Amino acid sequence: DFVRGGSKCYMVPASNAGKFQITVDFNTMKVEFVKVKAEAVYMFSDMTGSWVLGDGEALTKVSANIFAGEFTVPADKYIIFSTTHGEGWDDVNAGRLYIESEGNYWVDGDGEASISATAGDDKTFLFKAGGRYEIIVNLNTNKIAYTQLSAQVAVGEAGYATYYNSAKAYTMPVGMTGYAFNVANGLVEAYAAGAVVPADFPLVLAAAAGTYDLEFTEGGTPVDLASQLHGTDAAATTYAGEGTYKYYGLSLAAAPNDTPESVGFYYMEENGAAFTNGAHKAYLAVPKGTPAPERILFNEHNATSIEDIKANDEVQKFIENGKLFIRKAGVVYDATGRVVR
Repeated sequence: DFVRGGSKCYMVPASNAGKFQITVDFNTMKVEFVKVKAEAVYMFSDMTGSWVLGDGEALTKVSANIFAGEFTVPADKYIIFSTTHGEGWDDVNAGRLYIESEGNYWVDGDGEASISATAGDDKTFLFKAGGRYEIIVNLNTNKIAYTQLSAQVAVGEAGYATYYNSAKAYTMPVGMTGYAFNVANGLVEAYAAGAVVPADFPLVLAAAAGTYDLEFTEGGTPVDLASQLHGTDAAATTYAGEGTYKYYGLSLAAAPNDTPESVGFYYMEENGAAFTNGAHKAYLAVPKGTPAPERILFNEHNATSIEDIKANDEVQKFIENGKLFIRKAGVVYDATGRVVR
């Protein structure tokens, strides 16, 4: 604080010498002084580069020692932050910021991590989920805060992927459709491009091969389609609540039959036992006792490998309401091989 008509001396001890940003506010009659720890902060995603600061991606200076930016980062990619040199920063390590953790710091969703400028082993941000992130580096509090703004989903040649997020709604991208799934009806359209998918709603996503951004938003209305899909935010064992279930994961057939046409839900363990599901992926859980084969293909004309069914002597054909059906081991299929009941 200061008063008009007088004088006040601000002394800086030798131990705290350096560059300061000073703000004099005559509205509040206050002087604010912040020691400048860095003039700029850069993000690097390659530890083998030249480490010339200007070659990194610069964050925007928000205020003294606070820098922010939005960046798109692929899954399983790391980033390192480095600063222009400020007082007390390690010249040998180019002002590199170290994450204060036992090892590499895995980023998934929103949160913050403590940082320091002390030389040591590299401890970097590693992104479990690709997407766009807002990142704020605060050298006053020695924290890095991160907020995930979008997720990236890769769709392969087969044209399908799955996605699940228990906390965040998102907008279905252009060129993509979200489907619920149950054994009786197969894929059932739930959300078209442009629709808002609510949080905690696992889906099968259909689109041409490529990488798509799921922009996080608010809202979305759940639709009741008797879906049997579940999901996990982190890698975890499949679980669908009380009772016993058969569990399926999205997959192709085993080589050499792993063509795009073979895409569908498959047992990932023998007899449909629980398996480890990937982070932000959906899986199918079918109550035991519900007739269902060990693989359920998405291709309408090869839903459960109709050729294999016809070759089996135990198959029974019958007509119902003018349509051909096939019964095998108590399971009824239509003429395309899709499970009916």
